[in-house]
Amino acid sequence: QLLISRYQEQSNQESTVDDSPSNISETKNNSPSEDLWEKPDVSVFYGRDEELKQLEELVVKEKAPLICLYGLPGIGKSYLVGKLVEQIKCDFDYVIWRSLSNRNQFSEILKDLLKFIGLSETTEPKKQADEGISELIEHLRKHRCLIVLDNAEEIIREQDIYRRVKEGYENYEILLRRMGTEQHKSCLLINSCEKPGDIDILENSIRAVHSLKIDGLQSADAKQLLNNKGLKEEKYLDILIEYYGGNPLLLNIAIGIIKDVFNSNISEFTKNTLTTYGGNFEKKLIELFEHLSLSEVKVIKSINQVIDNEKKTDKKIPLNILIKSIKKEDKTSNIIEAINSLIARSLIEVSEEDKNQVIYKLKPIVEKCVKKFLERQKKEFSE
Repeated sequence: QLLISRYQEQSNQESTVDDSPSNISETKNNSPSEDLWEKPDVSVFYGRDEELKQLEELVVKEKAPLICLYGLPGIGKSYLVGKLVEQIKCDFDYVIWRSLSNRNQFSEILKDLLKFIGLSETTEPKKQADEGISELIEHLRKHRCLIVLDNAEEIIREQDIYRRVKEGYENYEILLRRMGTEQHKSCLLINSCEKPGDIDILENSIRAVHSLKIDGLQSADAKQLLNNKGLKEEKYLDILIEYYGGNPLLLNIAIGIIKDVFNSNISEFTKNTLTTYGGNFEKKLIELFEHLSLSEVKVIKSINQVIDNEKKTDKKIPLNILIKSIKKEDKTSNIIEAINSLIARSLIEVSEEDKNQVIYKLKPIVEKCVKKFLERQKKEFSE
Protein backbone atom coordinates (compact mmCIF):
# COMPACT_ATOMS: atom_id res chain seq x y z
CA GLN A 1 0.00 0.00 0.00
CA LEU A 2 2.82 2.41 0.80
CA LEU A 3 4.42 1.79 -2.58
CA ILE A 4 1.11 2.19 -4.41
CA SER A 5 0.09 5.36 -2.61
CA ARG A 6 3.50 6.97 -3.01
CA TYR A 7 3.50 6.50 -6.73
CA GLN A 8 -0.22 6.56 -7.55
CA GLU A 9 0.08 9.73 -9.58
CA GLN A 10 3.06 8.34 -11.50
CA SER A 11 1.55 5.01 -12.34
CA ASN A 12 -1.58 6.58 -13.78
CA GLN A 13 0.43 8.54 -16.35
CA GLU A 14 0.64 7.23 -19.91
CA SER A 15 3.70 7.32 -22.10
CA THR A 16 3.74 10.30 -24.42
CA VAL A 17 6.94 9.47 -26.25
CA ASP A 18 6.41 10.18 -29.93
CA ASP A 19 8.62 7.79 -31.88
CA SER A 20 7.08 8.52 -35.25
CA PRO A 21 9.51 8.90 -38.16
CA SER A 22 8.55 12.57 -38.54
CA ASN A 23 9.64 13.34 -35.00
CA ILE A 24 12.93 11.43 -34.81
CA SER A 25 15.70 11.78 -37.32
CA GLU A 26 17.42 8.60 -38.48
CA THR A 27 20.43 10.55 -39.75
CA LYS A 28 23.75 9.34 -38.37
CA ASN A 29 26.04 11.90 -36.77
CA ASN A 30 29.66 11.09 -37.57
CA SER A 31 30.97 13.51 -34.96
CA PRO A 32 28.61 13.82 -31.98
CA SER A 33 29.57 16.12 -29.11
CA GLU A 34 30.80 13.78 -26.41
CA ASP A 35 32.03 13.86 -22.83
CA LEU A 36 33.15 10.31 -22.07
CA TRP A 37 36.12 10.82 -19.77
CA GLU A 38 34.44 8.77 -17.02
CA LYS A 39 33.56 5.87 -19.33
CA PRO A 40 35.70 2.74 -18.77
CA ASP A 41 38.21 1.62 -21.38
CA VAL A 42 36.62 -1.24 -23.35
CA SER A 43 39.50 -2.00 -25.71
CA VAL A 44 39.54 -5.49 -24.13
CA PHE A 45 36.01 -6.87 -24.12
CA TYR A 46 34.52 -10.36 -23.92
CA GLY A 47 31.19 -11.64 -25.21
CA ARG A 48 27.88 -9.92 -24.39
CA ASP A 49 26.66 -10.25 -27.99
CA GLU A 50 23.05 -10.90 -26.93
CA GLU A 51 22.98 -8.05 -24.41
CA LEU A 52 24.50 -5.62 -26.91
CA LYS A 53 21.99 -6.66 -29.55
CA GLN A 54 19.08 -6.23 -27.12
CA LEU A 55 20.28 -2.83 -25.90
CA GLU A 56 20.92 -1.53 -29.40
CA GLU A 57 17.42 -2.63 -30.37
CA LEU A 58 15.96 -0.69 -27.43
CA VAL A 59 18.07 2.46 -27.78
CA VAL A 60 18.44 2.84 -31.54
CA LYS A 61 15.39 1.17 -33.05
CA GLU A 62 12.71 1.51 -30.36
CA LYS A 63 14.04 4.88 -29.13
CA ALA A 64 13.48 3.87 -25.49
CA PRO A 65 13.69 7.02 -23.31
CA LEU A 66 14.81 5.33 -20.08
CA ILE A 67 16.71 2.07 -19.50
CA CYS A 68 18.17 0.65 -16.29
CA LEU A 69 20.87 -2.03 -16.17
CA TYR A 70 21.36 -3.73 -12.82
CA GLY A 71 23.39 -6.62 -11.43
CA LEU A 72 25.99 -7.64 -8.87
CA PRO A 73 29.18 -5.61 -8.36
CA GLY A 74 31.87 -6.51 -10.89
CA ILE A 75 29.42 -8.23 -13.27
CA GLY A 76 30.38 -5.89 -16.12
CA LYS A 77 27.50 -3.39 -16.36
CA SER A 78 29.73 -0.37 -16.95
CA TYR A 79 31.85 -2.18 -19.53
CA LEU A 80 28.75 -3.39 -21.35
CA VAL A 81 27.29 0.13 -21.57
CA GLY A 82 30.73 1.49 -22.48
CA LYS A 83 30.90 -0.91 -25.43
CA LEU A 84 27.34 -0.05 -26.41
CA VAL A 85 28.13 3.68 -26.38
CA GLU A 86 31.06 3.14 -28.73
CA GLN A 87 28.81 1.26 -31.14
CA ILE A 88 25.83 3.62 -31.18
CA LYS A 89 27.13 7.10 -30.34
CA CYS A 90 26.87 8.24 -33.96
CA ASP A 91 23.09 7.90 -33.60
CA PHE A 92 23.17 10.88 -31.21
CA ASP A 93 24.02 14.57 -31.28
CA TYR A 94 25.30 14.61 -27.69
CA VAL A 95 26.73 11.79 -25.55
CA ILE A 96 27.72 12.27 -21.89
CA TRP A 97 28.76 9.82 -19.15
CA ARG A 98 28.74 10.59 -15.44
CA SER A 99 29.60 8.26 -12.55
CA LEU A 100 27.62 8.91 -9.38
CA SER A 101 30.41 7.32 -7.33
CA ASN A 102 32.62 10.33 -8.12
CA ARG A 103 30.01 12.95 -7.20
CA ASN A 104 26.29 12.50 -6.90
CA GLN A 105 24.72 15.79 -5.78
CA PHE A 106 21.89 16.37 -8.23
CA SER A 107 22.67 20.07 -8.59
CA GLU A 108 26.20 19.27 -9.79
CA ILE A 109 25.06 16.58 -12.24
CA LEU A 110 22.35 18.83 -13.70
CA LYS A 111 24.80 21.73 -13.95
CA ASP A 112 27.19 19.43 -15.86
CA LEU A 113 24.46 18.33 -18.26
CA LEU A 114 23.26 21.88 -18.95
CA LYS A 115 26.79 23.14 -19.43
CA PHE A 116 27.74 20.28 -21.75
CA ILE A 117 24.83 20.87 -24.12
CA GLY A 118 25.39 24.62 -24.07
CA LEU A 119 22.43 25.73 -22.00
CA SER A 120 22.40 28.39 -19.29
CA GLU A 121 23.42 27.50 -15.76
CA THR A 122 20.98 28.45 -13.00
CA THR A 123 22.25 29.07 -9.49
CA GLU A 124 19.32 28.88 -7.07
CA PRO A 125 18.76 25.25 -5.91
CA LYS A 126 14.96 25.41 -6.25
CA LYS A 127 15.15 26.86 -9.74
CA GLN A 128 17.90 24.48 -10.69
CA ALA A 129 15.73 21.49 -9.87
CA ASP A 130 12.51 22.69 -11.46
CA GLU A 131 13.54 25.00 -14.27
CA GLY A 132 16.83 23.22 -14.95
CA ILE A 133 15.15 19.86 -15.59
CA SER A 134 12.55 21.56 -17.80
CA GLU A 135 15.32 23.29 -19.74
CA LEU A 136 17.12 19.98 -20.15
CA ILE A 137 14.00 18.13 -21.32
CA GLU A 138 13.28 20.87 -23.85
CA HIS A 139 16.76 20.39 -25.32
CA LEU A 140 16.26 16.61 -25.38
CA ARG A 141 13.18 17.19 -27.55
CA LYS A 142 15.17 19.17 -30.12
CA HIS A 143 18.35 17.09 -30.14
CA ARG A 144 19.01 13.37 -29.73
CA CYS A 145 21.10 12.97 -26.57
CA LEU A 146 22.44 9.91 -24.74
CA ILE A 147 23.02 10.39 -21.01
CA VAL A 148 24.66 7.63 -18.94
CA LEU A 149 24.50 7.75 -15.14
CA ASP A 150 26.76 5.03 -13.75
CA ASN A 151 26.89 3.64 -10.18
CA ALA A 152 23.35 4.78 -9.37
CA GLU A 153 23.32 2.56 -6.26
CA GLU A 154 25.12 5.48 -4.58
CA ILE A 155 21.86 7.44 -4.40
CA ILE A 156 19.55 4.63 -3.21
CA ARG A 157 18.26 4.81 0.35
CA GLU A 158 19.48 2.24 2.89
CA GLN A 159 17.13 -0.22 4.60
CA ASP A 160 14.25 0.70 2.29
CA ILE A 161 12.38 -2.23 0.76
CA TYR A 162 11.12 0.06 -2.03
CA ARG A 163 14.64 1.15 -3.02
CA ARG A 164 13.77 4.84 -3.19
CA VAL A 165 16.45 7.49 -3.55
CA LYS A 166 18.05 8.96 -0.45
CA GLU A 167 16.51 11.92 1.33
CA GLY A 168 17.81 15.08 -0.27
CA TYR A 169 18.21 13.34 -3.64
CA GLU A 170 14.53 13.36 -4.64
CA ASN A 171 15.25 15.41 -7.76
CA TYR A 172 16.65 12.22 -9.31
CA GLU A 173 13.15 10.75 -8.97
CA ILE A 174 11.74 13.76 -10.83
CA LEU A 175 14.35 13.37 -13.57
CA LEU A 176 13.61 9.64 -13.98
CA ARG A 177 9.87 10.21 -14.07
CA ARG A 178 10.06 13.03 -16.59
CA MET A 179 12.55 11.18 -18.80
CA GLY A 180 10.26 8.15 -18.81
CA THR A 181 6.92 9.88 -19.29
CA GLU A 182 7.44 13.09 -21.27
CA GLN A 183 7.88 13.45 -25.01
CA HIS A 184 11.49 13.71 -26.21
CA LYS A 185 13.85 11.85 -28.54
CA SER A 186 16.76 11.11 -26.20
CA CYS A 187 17.80 8.28 -23.86
CA LEU A 188 18.85 8.08 -20.22
CA LEU A 189 20.80 4.91 -19.33
CA ILE A 190 21.13 4.04 -15.63
CA ASN A 191 23.67 1.53 -14.25
CA SER A 192 23.17 0.24 -10.72
CA CYS A 193 23.91 -2.72 -8.45
CA GLU A 194 20.25 -2.57 -7.40
CA LYS A 195 17.23 -1.56 -9.47
CA PRO A 196 15.75 1.73 -8.19
CA GLY A 197 12.14 1.46 -7.07
CA ASP A 198 11.15 4.27 -9.42
CA ILE A 199 12.21 2.11 -12.36
CA ASP A 200 9.90 -0.66 -11.10
CA ILE A 201 6.92 1.69 -11.17
CA LEU A 202 7.72 3.32 -14.51
CA GLU A 203 8.51 0.00 -16.18
CA ASN A 204 5.20 -1.52 -15.10
CA SER A 205 3.12 1.47 -16.22
CA ILE A 206 4.94 2.74 -19.32
CA ARG A 207 5.86 0.41 -22.16
CA ALA A 208 8.86 2.45 -23.31
CA VAL A 209 10.76 2.18 -20.00
CA HIS A 210 12.92 -0.95 -19.63
CA SER A 211 15.24 -2.67 -17.18
CA LEU A 212 17.76 -5.40 -17.92
CA LYS A 213 19.39 -7.66 -15.32
CA ILE A 214 23.02 -8.34 -16.20
CA ASP A 215 24.39 -11.78 -15.31
CA GLY A 216 27.88 -13.22 -15.62
CA LEU A 217 29.71 -14.00 -18.84
CA GLN A 218 28.65 -17.02 -20.86
CA SER A 219 30.93 -20.02 -20.28
CA ALA A 220 32.66 -19.74 -23.67
CA ASP A 221 33.39 -16.03 -23.18
CA ALA A 222 34.63 -16.55 -19.60
CA LYS A 223 36.93 -19.31 -20.86
CA GLN A 224 38.33 -16.95 -23.48
CA LEU A 225 39.10 -14.45 -20.72
CA LEU A 226 40.86 -17.13 -18.66
CA ASN A 227 42.73 -18.53 -21.69
CA ASN A 228 43.97 -15.09 -22.67
CA LYS A 229 45.39 -14.67 -19.17
CA GLY A 230 47.35 -17.92 -19.57
CA LEU A 231 45.06 -20.39 -17.75
CA LYS A 232 44.60 -23.48 -19.92
CA GLU A 233 43.63 -26.39 -17.63
CA GLU A 234 40.23 -27.00 -19.21
CA LYS A 235 38.76 -29.29 -16.54
CA TYR A 236 39.25 -26.64 -13.83
CA LEU A 237 38.02 -23.65 -15.85
CA ASP A 238 34.38 -24.73 -15.50
CA ILE A 239 34.80 -24.92 -11.71
CA LEU A 240 36.08 -21.34 -11.59
CA ILE A 241 33.39 -20.02 -13.91
CA GLU A 242 30.53 -21.73 -12.09
CA TYR A 243 31.72 -20.76 -8.62
CA TYR A 244 32.24 -17.10 -9.50
CA GLY A 245 29.10 -16.98 -11.63
CA GLY A 246 31.03 -15.76 -14.67
CA ASN A 247 31.70 -12.49 -12.81
CA PRO A 248 34.60 -10.83 -14.72
CA LEU A 249 35.92 -8.95 -11.69
CA LEU A 250 36.06 -12.08 -9.53
CA LEU A 251 37.61 -14.11 -12.32
CA ASN A 252 40.35 -11.50 -12.74
CA ILE A 253 40.97 -11.45 -8.96
CA ALA A 254 41.24 -15.25 -9.02
CA ILE A 255 43.61 -15.13 -12.01
CA GLY A 256 45.98 -12.83 -10.11
CA ILE A 257 46.05 -15.12 -7.06
CA ILE A 258 46.46 -18.28 -9.17
CA LYS A 259 49.46 -16.75 -10.93
CA ASP A 260 51.12 -15.04 -7.98
CA VAL A 261 50.47 -17.52 -5.17
CA PHE A 262 49.92 -20.86 -6.93
CA ASN A 263 52.37 -20.50 -9.82
CA SER A 264 49.44 -20.72 -12.31
CA ASN A 265 48.30 -24.07 -10.86
CA ILE A 266 44.48 -23.89 -11.00
CA SER A 267 44.12 -27.33 -9.41
CA GLU A 268 45.82 -26.22 -6.18
CA PHE A 269 43.81 -23.00 -6.14
CA THR A 270 40.46 -24.81 -6.41
CA LYS A 271 41.47 -27.14 -3.57
CA ASN A 272 42.54 -24.38 -1.19
CA THR A 273 41.32 -20.89 -1.95
CA LEU A 274 38.19 -20.95 -4.08
CA THR A 275 36.35 -18.62 -1.68
CA THR A 276 38.78 -15.73 -2.25
CA TYR A 277 36.87 -12.65 -3.44
CA GLY A 278 39.17 -9.74 -2.94
CA GLY A 279 38.52 -7.04 -0.36
CA ASN A 280 36.89 -4.47 -2.67
CA PHE A 281 34.28 -6.87 -4.03
CA GLU A 282 33.41 -8.25 -0.61
CA LYS A 283 33.15 -4.73 0.82
CA LYS A 284 30.83 -3.70 -2.03
CA LEU A 285 28.58 -6.73 -1.58
CA ILE A 286 28.43 -6.30 2.21
CA GLU A 287 27.41 -2.67 1.59
CA LEU A 288 24.60 -4.01 -0.58
CA PHE A 289 23.45 -6.23 2.31
CA GLU A 290 23.49 -3.22 4.61
CA HIS A 291 20.89 -1.59 2.33
CA LEU A 292 18.42 -4.37 3.19
CA SER A 293 15.20 -3.71 5.08
CA LEU A 294 14.25 -5.77 8.15
CA SER A 295 11.91 -7.97 6.06
CA GLU A 296 14.67 -8.66 3.53
CA VAL A 297 17.11 -9.60 6.30
CA LYS A 298 14.52 -12.08 7.64
CA VAL A 299 14.26 -13.71 4.21
CA ILE A 300 18.05 -13.88 3.82
CA LYS A 301 18.40 -15.39 7.31
CA SER A 302 15.72 -17.96 6.54
CA ILE A 303 17.36 -18.96 3.25
CA ASN A 304 20.68 -19.37 5.05
CA GLN A 305 19.07 -21.50 7.80
CA VAL A 306 17.24 -23.75 5.32
CA ILE A 307 20.47 -24.31 3.37
CA ASP A 308 22.35 -25.17 6.57
CA ASN A 309 19.62 -27.29 8.19
CA GLU A 310 18.84 -29.34 5.10
CA LYS A 311 22.49 -29.36 3.99
CA LYS A 312 21.43 -28.23 0.55
CA THR A 313 24.27 -28.33 -1.95
CA ASP A 314 22.29 -26.82 -4.83
CA LYS A 315 21.35 -23.67 -2.80
CA LYS A 316 17.76 -23.84 -4.08
CA ILE A 317 14.74 -23.05 -1.89
CA PRO A 318 11.09 -23.62 -2.94
CA LEU A 319 8.79 -20.67 -2.24
CA ASN A 320 6.43 -22.69 -0.01
CA ILE A 321 9.30 -23.79 2.25
CA LEU A 322 10.65 -20.24 2.42
CA ILE A 323 7.27 -18.77 3.39
CA LYS A 324 6.66 -21.54 5.92
CA SER A 325 10.00 -20.88 7.61
CA ILE A 326 9.24 -17.15 8.07
CA LYS A 327 5.46 -17.00 8.38
CA LYS A 328 5.48 -16.99 12.18
CA GLU A 329 7.53 -13.79 12.13
CA ASP A 330 5.97 -11.90 9.22
CA LYS A 331 2.94 -11.67 6.95
CA THR A 332 3.03 -13.43 3.59
CA SER A 333 2.57 -10.12 1.74
CA ASN A 334 5.65 -8.69 3.49
CA ILE A 335 7.64 -11.80 2.60
CA ILE A 336 6.69 -11.50 -1.09
CA GLU A 337 7.64 -7.80 -1.11
CA ALA A 338 11.00 -8.69 0.46
CA ILE A 339 11.66 -11.43 -2.11
CA ASN A 340 10.83 -9.01 -4.92
CA SER A 341 13.29 -6.46 -3.56
CA LEU A 342 16.04 -9.06 -3.07
CA ILE A 343 15.63 -10.08 -6.71
CA ALA A 344 15.90 -6.40 -7.73
CA ARG A 345 19.15 -6.26 -5.75
CA SER A 346 20.41 -9.42 -7.55
CA LEU A 347 20.93 -11.20 -4.21
CA ILE A 348 18.54 -14.06 -5.00
CA GLU A 349 17.22 -15.28 -8.34
CA VAL A 350 14.38 -17.38 -9.64
CA SER A 351 15.37 -20.82 -10.90
CA GLU A 352 13.85 -21.69 -14.29
CA GLU A 353 14.66 -25.39 -14.07
CA ASP A 354 11.30 -26.45 -12.61
CA LYS A 355 8.19 -24.93 -14.22
CA ASN A 356 5.87 -26.68 -11.74
CA GLN A 357 6.96 -24.74 -8.67
CA VAL A 358 8.63 -21.45 -7.78
CA ILE A 359 12.20 -21.99 -6.62
CA TYR A 360 14.77 -19.42 -5.53
CA LYS A 361 18.51 -19.90 -5.53
CA LEU A 362 21.70 -18.27 -4.28
CA LYS A 363 24.93 -18.01 -6.22
CA PRO A 364 27.92 -19.40 -4.27
CA ILE A 365 29.56 -15.96 -4.13
CA VAL A 366 26.40 -14.46 -2.64
CA GLU A 367 25.93 -17.29 -0.12
CA LYS A 368 29.45 -16.79 1.24
CA CYS A 369 28.86 -13.08 1.74
CA VAL A 370 25.42 -13.75 3.27
CA LYS A 371 27.11 -15.80 5.98
CA LYS A 372 29.69 -13.09 6.63
CA PHE A 373 26.99 -10.43 6.78
CA LEU A 374 24.92 -12.45 9.28
CA GLU A 375 28.00 -13.20 11.39
CA ARG A 376 28.81 -9.48 11.50
CA GLN A 377 25.22 -8.67 12.46
CA LYS A 378 25.28 -11.24 15.25
CA LYS A 379 28.58 -9.88 16.55
CA GLU A 380 27.33 -6.27 16.50
CA PHE A 381 24.12 -7.29 18.26
CA SER A 382 26.01 -9.15 21.01
CA GLU A 383 28.25 -6.14 21.60
